[in-house]
Amino acid sequence: SDLGKQFGGIYRLKLFTRSIVVVSDYGLIHDVLVKQSRNFAGRYNSYRGTILKESLSGIVSMDAGPELSARRKTVQAYVKQYGSGIQKIEDVTQTAMDDLIRQFGDVCGDRAIDVRDYMISMTLDIISILLVGEVAETRDRETLRETMDLVVDAMSPANGMLLDIFPFARHLGNNNYKQFQELIRRKD
Repeated sequence: SDLGKQFGGIYRLKLFTRSIVVVSDYGLIHDVLVKQSRNFAGRYNSYRGTILKESLSGIVSMDAGPELSARRKTVQAYVKQYGSGIQKIEDVTQTAMDDLIRQFGDVCGDRAIDVRDYMISMTLDIISILLVGEVAETRDRETLRETMDLVVDAMSPANGMLLDIFPFARHLGNNNYKQFQELIRRKD
């Protein structure tokens, strides 16, 4: 954000041999991600991005292209088949939201809380109720949380820049590469 103040809402950085365009102005971000999303769709081409695309595609990320569009259309077609059953989806979601708000009231008080665990539980409950008719087990919630934390850690710039710049570091016991191997193991 300091560089954005100094150089403006859009600027270019050169990291070693790679040029990166940074967009930091809200209006420009909206133009790039919403108004002209087709022109800017895709992922930064890096070693970690290659791992995501080849080994974890559709789980962690997916480029906005024909395959994602086809998946969306399929999901929308199935949801439309619910017809009046859409009310069940709304009811389950509303019940889960009411429960979430109650939990916030019970736990929060005047102090700040980390809402991720609550959001993960709520989302997992909605999905499980719709798929199998009952809420997920605690073990499933913990696995999902651990996996999400692993994704965030593996994709953080601080942890992965070395692997992006020097992909051969994977042969030298790079911890970031081990995180990706664990994500692939969990997916499989």
